Amino acid sequence: AADTGRSLWKVDPTPKDEEDGFGGGLAYADGTLYLAAGFAEAIAFDANTGAERWRVRLPTPSRAAPTVDGGRVFVITIDNRLIVLDAASGRSLWTFDSPPATATLLGGASPAAAAGAVIAATTTGEIVAFRAANGRVAWDDSLTAVRRIGVAEAIPAVRALPVIADGQVFAVGAAGFAIGVDFATGARLWDRSLGGAETPAVAGAYLYLLTDLGQLAALRRSDGRVAWATDLKSAAGDVKPD
Repeated sequence: AADTGRSLWKVDPTPKDEEDGFGGGLAYADGTLYLAAGFAEAIAFDANTGAERWRVRLPTPSRAAPTVDGGRVFVITIDNRLIVLDAASGRSLWTFDSPPATATLLGGASPAAAAGAVIAATTTGEIVAFRAANGRVAWDDSLTAVRRIGVAEAIPAVRALPVIADGQVFAVGAAGFAIGVDFATGARLWDRSLGGAETPAVAGAYLYLLTDLGQLAALRRSDGRVAWATDLKSAAGDVKPD
């Protein structure tokens, strides 16, 4: 219970013929809790009782939480399949297959959904926008530009969730590239040589990004220019314990 912390219910969703999977996550909407699991299943539970409402098999496991919007559940799997399910029944509505990556990072990016569209980020560094009703591709972009060559930077995965805010889409890739895109048209508004694996935050006129170089950077949403950047390692060294 939210007011006491008392446990209301508990379930173990792992199938009997499966070992424990890892990854995946939860989403909530309209009294239902949705699980995309590392053992290649999507499950819906009654949020009040824990009763299972439906369970569907996925072709491969998911390492990211599902996204729920407009009566649809969006699940991205480790081999870059976007699977769209009816939120009430679990019935498959449409799927989209992107080429799998030969090497990637652990984890995954949940799709972003709003205004009848869904945006998926893949482990190959692609950002694809779909019409949520039918799966038609509206536009796509890529975060595969590499700023510097190294083990992590050579992997073009997108692990940070794309962010939709006020008609813009912001995405950050592990290969050292961040972009701002017009949500409706897919036109790129700006790009910057800043990479990371953490989901950026939007507040007011700025996009706040935790980079893979240990910096907290504030970018102007309009043009991507860096307003300021703080080296968190240096800042942490200035903090003295009480």
